[in-house]
Amino acid sequence: MLTVEDISYAIGDRQILNSVSFSLMPGNKVALVGENGAGKSTLVKIIMGEISANEGNIIKPDSVGYVPQVILNEPSVMAGVTVLDFMLEGRGLKELSRKMRETSEAMSAKIPVDKLDEILADYSLAQEEFVSRGGYEAESEIQTIFNGVGLTIDLDQEVRRLSGGEKTRLAFARSIFADCSLLILDEPTNHIDRQYYGWLGNYLRQTPKTVLVVSHHPEFIDPFTQRIIAIEKLTGRAREYQGTYEDYLEQSAINEKTLNRQLDWFDKEIERLGESARRLQHGGPNKANAAQNMFKRIERLKSERDNLAVNIFKKEKSLRFKLPVSQLSGQLVVQAQDLAKSFSSRLLFREVSFEIFRGERIIIAGENGTGKTTLLKIIIGLIKPDQGQVQLGYNVKLGYYAQEHENLRATATVLGEVQEAYHGFVGNLRDVLARFLFFQDKVFQEIETLSLGEKSRLSLCKLMLGANNLLVLDEPTNYLDPTSRDVVAEAVQDYEGTVIFVSHDQEFIKLVKPSKILILPVGIMTDFREGGVS
Repeated sequence: MLTVEDISYAIGDRQILNSVSFSLMPGNKVALVGENGAGKSTLVKIIMGEISANEGNIIKPDSVGYVPQVILNEPSVMAGVTVLDFMLEGRGLKELSRKMRETSEAMSAKIPVDKLDEILADYSLAQEEFVSRGGYEAESEIQTIFNGVGLTIDLDQEVRRLSGGEKTRLAFARSIFADCSLLILDEPTNHIDRQYYGWLGNYLRQTPKTVLVVSHHPEFIDPFTQRIIAIEKLTGRAREYQGTYEDYLEQSAINEKTLNRQLDWFDKEIERLGESARRLQHGGPNKANAAQNMFKRIERLKSERDNLAVNIFKKEKSLRFKLPVSQLSGQLVVQAQDLAKSFSSRLLFREVSFEIFRGERIIIAGENGTGKTTLLKIIIGLIKPDQGQVQLGYNVKLGYYAQEHENLRATATVLGEVQEAYHGFVGNLRDVLARFLFFQDKVFQEIETLSLGEKSRLSLCKLMLGANNLLVLDEPTNYLDPTSRDVVAEAVQDYEGTVIFVSHDQEFIKLVKPSKILILPVGIMTDFREGGVS
């Protein structure tokens, strides 16, 4: 079904994937896991043919359903196609419909008799294929799938008008609708409301399709996965574990303890033999020869130890930072009055009014498509409301974390991006970047080559350097592994300024402890209670 053979991939001198091999048989349900920057999405892109590996081979079926992490820049999305067109393309029905229409128009035109049979044959073939792919029932089937994933959008609506969460669910819906045998999903829960996790997991468990899912969420992948493939960031190699994510964590911990015990034995044995060899050196010619042989044995043991150490899954230094405030804002930080916003004929919200005071942590909540990200952009001035106004309070210094990192310059280096934004910063920027796990030559890597998790860390670094007193965060834990997510939550919790954020990550919300919740589209703000976003 899917065979990955000795795939290696490097960017400059940095080896990302190193002889990665595995195979999926028909019906297998497998999760691909690893730290941010380990190469999970890179491997998926190699499988899909979006980028080329330096070495290795991929064998996959012709029919593959694929949902990437970010679909904002896909040509079909940006070209103004409708939701229905986007769905029909997934099964090849749009092209068949075009052929049927063109041949039908040709038959209506004045054509030579000797060409009529050829055109009739072309129409018949196109119609037969259209019927076999369920073309006449397509709209009804699409609507059924939309109901299953919680999509309430019109089929004639343009895809580019949808929210990020709606686009992701639309792409997933198309992968279900498509007649594919292999389904590859890269972080599908990043923009999907938690209430649909169960439906999605149930579908993936029951579908006869082979499934490969990249995800950081054990509670999502555990119900349907049979096997875990872990990409090890330091070695670039893949390890396989049978069972669920929890089984993987347990087994990898046992393996690491066993290997560490073996390393301890090597260290002690090398030290013991070294002491013996040094004593023998001073015992005469015969013992000197024995000492020489012992030193040779020590070198062999060191080589074996080094080979063993390479295969141990070592954790890198964890992400660590605090969010400073350079100056206090006034008591009233944000005041919004009678805000309303629509896109085309679609109303997102109206008559939304609220006040946010210094030190408050406000979470904006609502279904996908209710305008959460749009409201954040109105608050920071990137988008104008159709009516109403937003005023920032006295001495407010604002920092913004964009969900898709569109405020990072693609062709800049990691260090260059930080230098450009904070050229007046006196400290050592490389030391600062190291706190966000950008070490050595990594700081000279271009941003467009970073993983989304690495882009997230860079955006967080810029927030820290900004020393802002108001943070506006749009899904700050998307693309972060669980360990990094907890560090970000701790930093936000300890932050002395004001925070306005959007998140569907229940664990992050629980750790941050919002003081109030603003619910869209109704625009009601109230005190936050545990379980308030569910």
